[in-house]
Amino acid sequence: MKLKFRGIGQKITALVILIVLVVCVGIGLIAYKVSSNAIIAEVERALLELAKVGAAKIESDISRDLEVVKAFANLDIMASPEVTLEEKLSMLKKEWKRSNLRDM
Repeated sequence: MKLKFRGIGQKITALVILIVLVVCVGIGLIAYKVSSNAIIAEVERALLELAKVGAAKIESDISRDLEVVKAFANLDIMASPEVTLEEKLSMLKKEWKRSNLRDM
């Protein structure tokens, strides 16, 4: 299909429209790329922050659990040879449930 322009005014108008269209598409693509990169960077930053918060929470919970286990291990009854292994295990299970310790 061949376009026929009747005058110089139509040719200039068509050229201006084409230039404006190319510029608009170019600006749109650049804006899309810039905003896409900004969103990706923000998501990565947010995920890193979330991972740090999660790691700190887990570390805190493990430290708490370890302190409970250490305190329980220091009880005289745990070191006593008169107390049977079954009694010690039974006490450990009760303390495990009472303290809500994690299964590691």
